[in-house]
Amino acid sequence: MHFDRPVYAPGDTVWFKAYILAGRNLSYSSTNFFIEFFNATGAPVKQLVYPIISGSAAGFIKIDQSLKSEFLFYKAYTRQILDLNREFTTRGMLQVIQPESANSISKVYINKQHQLSFFPEGGNMIKNVDSYIAFKAAGNNGVPLKTQGVIINNFNETLAKFSDTHNGMGKFVLTPQGDSIWAVYQIEGTPGYNKLLLPQPQEQGVVFNIIKQTDTGFVFRVKRGNVLNPNSKRFFLLVHSANNVFYEMPIDLSNSYEFFGSVKTTKSESGVLKFTLFSEEKLPVAERIVFINAKSHLQSLNVSNTKIGLGKRTLNEIEVGISDTVLTNMSVAVVDDDLLLSNELQSDIITSTLLENELKGYIYQASYYLSDTVKAEYLDLLMLTHGWRRYSFENEKDTYVPFTYQTNENYITLEGSVKGLTKDDLAKAGELNLAYNASDTSFNIIPVALDNNCNFQMNQLLFTDSLQVSFAFAKPPGKNYQIEINSGFSFDNTPENITTATGKYPVRQNTVLGFKRYISADSIRNNEIKSLKEIIVKGKQKSQLDIMDETYTTGFFRTDRAVRIDVINDPYLLTYTDVISYLRSKLPPGIQVSSTGGSNLYFVWRNSLTHIYLNEQTVDAATIADLSINQIAYIKVLRPIFLGLPTNPNPTDINIPGGIIGIRQIFGTGGAICVYTKRGNDPMIKKEANPSRKNIFTISGYSVSKEFYSPDYSLATQNDETIDTRKTLYWNQALILDSKKRKEILKFYNNDFARSIRIIIQGIDAKGRFVYYNQLLK
Repeated sequence: MHFDRPVYAPGDTVWFKAYILAGRNLSYSSTNFFIEFFNATGAPVKQLVYPIISGSAAGFIKIDQSLKSEFLFYKAYTRQILDLNREFTTRGMLQVIQPESANSISKVYINKQHQLSFFPEGGNMIKNVDSYIAFKAAGNNGVPLKTQGVIINNFNETLAKFSDTHNGMGKFVLTPQGDSIWAVYQIEGTPGYNKLLLPQPQEQGVVFNIIKQTDTGFVFRVKRGNVLNPNSKRFFLLVHSANNVFYEMPIDLSNSYEFFGSVKTTKSESGVLKFTLFSEEKLPVAERIVFINAKSHLQSLNVSNTKIGLGKRTLNEIEVGISDTVLTNMSVAVVDDDLLLSNELQSDIITSTLLENELKGYIYQASYYLSDTVKAEYLDLLMLTHGWRRYSFENEKDTYVPFTYQTNENYITLEGSVKGLTKDDLAKAGELNLAYNASDTSFNIIPVALDNNCNFQMNQLLFTDSLQVSFAFAKPPGKNYQIEINSGFSFDNTPENITTATGKYPVRQNTVLGFKRYISADSIRNNEIKSLKEIIVKGKQKSQLDIMDETYTTGFFRTDRAVRIDVINDPYLLTYTDVISYLRSKLPPGIQVSSTGGSNLYFVWRNSLTHIYLNEQTVDAATIADLSINQIAYIKVLRPIFLGLPTNPNPTDINIPGGIIGIRQIFGTGGAICVYTKRGNDPMIKKEANPSRKNIFTISGYSVSKEFYSPDYSLATQNDETIDTRKTLYWNQALILDSKKRKEILKFYNNDFARSIRIIIQGIDAKGRFVYYNQLLK
């Protein structure tokens, strides 16, 4: 997931892009991307679904001004992921700075609780078998805490001492003795000592240890307990990563207590590598994960700043290019740096894919572990704690069950059936047709193929919001029938347990102060825009036609002396094939349609010419006739005399062969017909379904997308005095480069506040290599 920012405020728009991967490459097996948002209590905030194009999907969510939660949690998935395992869904959180929080910087650092966890290497502690035990101490916000203590048994004997070495993590050697083992410890910022009971050591089983990591591979040890169990004699080791098996090795402990071996990893790709030990019965008994940082996961990106402008509303230009020729799918975010977390806390596509998606829990400063300055021992501590997994002989019989996923997704699918007709009836009725309005407002009719059971299925439909469709046979079947359809998206809808979420990020003081500055500016800006005092008006509720009239008409066209026609919500619109036929049925008595032949059409009212307007601009009737009926939103017929027209003192006559002779062209005496076409802000007023409208359905589409607004201050019309409080200066969800287009220049303007700008570019190429670029301009 690439979000334009990790921290927001109520009222902000969150822009995001999802990269769907299978192993290390973009996945093309799923077509629909789902993302659900929740507040801090787990209550759903929004459910969104977008089409997956070329292995990625993009969208947005606007945070409601009324949101009081300091977090916005999300869960992202595909249907394939849900069918495999719900635990594979991608979860995360975005922090929301509330106005009151911006006035209290210390509030975001509060730790009321802590947790100390212990992780035996390989999964289990075995009595009298020495092994490393890793541990991690953290507060309720996931921030590491310093700790130290001792390990004792039930005889109060000290078995080991421990203290953290990096970010609350550490490890120590322990040979378990006794029936119970306790940790007595101190935690940073809490008084006194705490006591914690560790998992009880097992009498039998095996311990798996990584003894040494070299430049060419790993040395490992397998050691069993003193009690010999039938399941702890012979094993085989599987070394694997991203569903690829790199190494297999049989291990026999029938005549010995331990076994040493080595695995070469010189040809392995960067990422998590798993050592899983199986019993003869193919049950997993131990697992240890390591990380290979071979630098094979990166593609270099060429970025140059051709124009830098950090002043108020100044222009910036950056040129982005790829060194290779393979297709590279990227997204770009440019943000005021004062509104971001510290650089170590910000996740990116590399740490998200190689670490966070492979490990458990919130990883503090995740990007550090893939940096050039990371210490190998610290990276291994992360593997020991966040990659820990424990197996049990008794409970793992269903763990590795082969699963084959057969995807049946093909974007939006519309399924249905015809009820009440026999095969003979269908033969007489002819072809079944589906009619709908496309996004370009064109009217479309497509045939529907029925199988022998009168069922049908239509795939690869792509549309947003909703789509009204109607079904009709080529000929009336002569008897009643009914069409049933099944369409829509199926969300997970599993209640979210936010108690396991990570809590607050430690926000920089600059970030809080930056948001405070923007919140104050937004308040001033809103006061400038909303300068009128609140007025309470009592009156009747506006009708649909009132709303349509206020939306489309202006000046003299906003008159009550008119016949108003709501075309958008006309339930019988689909029965008309052209505009003229529709007007004939809707015009008031007295208006006639005449023609001089060819395309010369005239509307006449009271023997005077009726003037035609398209979006309040004068046109001829032929222009209206050329429109598709589905392009029209609203029609208003203005009664004579229409005062919006000047009176012509010299009326003329028009001779129409075979029609009306001597039509007077006195302006306004024939009234006017005003036609308004659909536009982006149409009031799509929903009506209750008409029970008489059989076989007409509304089907749900993808969530609405919108383009990121980026002002062009070189235009005088956009360079007004309103305060520019854009927190995200630029967002591009679809920067695609390949051999035909290897570079592109991105342009954006600064706002009124930013003095340091951060540019973040993320993506992946067709070879599975990641792109990541992070630059600060100040």
